[in-house]
Amino acid sequence: MRFLAVLLITSLLAGACASTGNSTLVGSVIAVDGDLVDVRTFEVLSDGASFEFRPAFDGDFSIPLVHLRDHLRSGEPVRVTYHEVEGELVATDVVDAETRH
Repeated sequence: MRFLAVLLITSLLAGACASTGNSTLVGSVIAVDGDLVDVRTFEVLSDGASFEFRPAFDGDFSIPLVHLRDHLRSGEPVRVTYHEVEGELVATDVVDAETRH
């Protein structure tokens, strides 16, 4: 019986820490943290709210993430596909907003 209780608690905790499904938003890049080769985080303004993203390590990005600096300068919007992991927004793809993906 004790084993079943531990198994149930472990399953509930694993579910609570799991990521949610993918979401998408469109907005303007307002900050990029990183250097010319690597982007650690970036921030997007969408519908008056700011969202900070961390790129997924295994993300299959349609554009090189350093291209976000061009969007920061130009103000042209991006479309970000992401999911939430333990309260953090993790980007899995970024495209120019005009691009249909």
